[in-house]
Amino acid sequence: MDVEDIPPGCNVTIEVLQRTLKKEEQRRGGKLPPVFNLQMDNCRGSNKNSYVISYLAWLVQRGIFVIVFLSFLPVGHTHFGPDRIASRISTAVRRMDIFTFEMLTELITKSHTPSPKVERIDRVA
Repeated sequence: MDVEDIPPGCNVTIEVLQRTLKKEEQRRGGKLPPVFNLQMDNCRGSNKNSYVISYLAWLVQRGIFVIVFLSFLPVGHTHFGPDRIASRISTAVRRMDIFTFEMLTELITKSHTPSPKVERIDRVA
């Protein structure tokens, strides 16, 4: 979740990727695989732009990955795993009033099995 004063866009996308890769590196005992497969939708503002591509190229340049495979879902066919979770969250939100981040976090974690991990993003690089 990000707070309202952070505008949506590539900065949030890169921040989420960076945090996710760091957590995955820790989960794997300090080592990431040599190949990074990333699937995104075609949103120009958040995903399909020079900033995200440059970030991925930087990961290769630094030796974090040997290669990055970036694929974009076909227009009109962007329904994949996370959409199911988002749909359940949307349904749950319609049934109750939410006044705090804590309430929203609890609702999100209870909306799907296994429970989605929720992290609050209050700033981006």
